[in-house]
Amino acid sequence: MFCNDPDDISKINKDDLYVNFNILECDDEEGYYKMNIGEVLNSKYKIIQKLGKGVFSSVAKAINIETKDEIALKIIRSGDLFQNSGQNELSILKLLNNDDIKQKKHCIRLIDTFVHRKHLCLV
Repeated sequence: MFCNDPDDISKINKDDLYVNFNILECDDEEGYYKMNIGEVLNSKYKIIQKLGKGVFSSVAKAINIETKDEIALKIIRSGDLFQNSGQNELSILKLLNNDDIKQKKHCIRLIDTFVHRKHLCLV
């Protein structure tokens, strides 16, 4: 089943729904988010290419539909271990984005964060 927008849930056969939190089958069996090319997350970031998977997350190339900037979108796997690791990574990225540290050149710059279907997302 395609991971539909929550507004469309009334159109889904209730017998097809999972009992757990993956109600719309948005996660695979390992907890990775099933992203789709053309999907828009956070009403702002359109996925244009799947880049790969790591131990804790998957990454996509996306475009900010407001600014037209290309960005990397990291989607942390579901599950407590992965979400806790994602929060630790977020803390480090926020520290690197601190104005006192910005004068130093860093490869990674945190632009935005949000939660999409119970997945922490880092832009």
